[in-house]
Amino acid sequence: MSDKIKKLKYNANSLNLLLVEDEIKALDELRDILVNLFNKVDIASNGEMGLSEYLKYFDKTKLYYDIVITDIKMPKMDGFEFSRNILSHNPNQIIIVISATDSFDEIIDLINIGINYFIQKPFTKKDMADVLLKATKVANQDRLLEKKNGELNRLNLNLKSKVKEQTVSLEKQLYYDILTGLPKRNKLMEDMKTYNKIGILLNRYK
Repeated sequence: MSDKIKKLKYNANSLNLLLVEDEIKALDELRDILVNLFNKVDIASNGEMGLSEYLKYFDKTKLYYDIVITDIKMPKMDGFEFSRNILSHNPNQIIIVISATDSFDEIIDLINIGINYFIQKPFTKKDMADVLLKATKVANQDRLLEKKNGELNRLNLNLKSKVKEQTVSLEKQLYYDILTGLPKRNKLMEDMKTYNKIGILLNRYK
């Protein structure tokens, strides 16, 4: 096994992928390659089914696929519309387009949509490995960044909770006697500011 394939397997073994291809032979060939690399590979035979699978996966896991591979010319929903729909849900989604097109206008359209990876049919295993190596590296960086952001958010929530608890404790000490739990002079002064009419009863002992 070449160093490139070893590195690709290492990068991909924890990643999840959606493959959308309407040609059954091409779908089977790609799936056979990808299942030996990725943690999970789901498939769909057209853009409409691919979008349904994509949304179903998010509803179930609350996560997006790490990588999506799609053809362009497909029935019911082509790769352009499929990619636009996915990027409307997740603008950072990594999408690899595989197509026989050599149209400059179509390639420009893909770039404008937000597609960064393109493999032209017919392709070699080396072509596929080169693109997947780049895509999996970015996907792992995105995962690491998401993990760090999650940890930072949890730390912020814990900090806010502790600050709130400390504030409540300090306010209690300011307005109430620690031993008796009775209101202190500060509480009386605050109550006098709050209420328009207030009566004070003083009891003098002789």
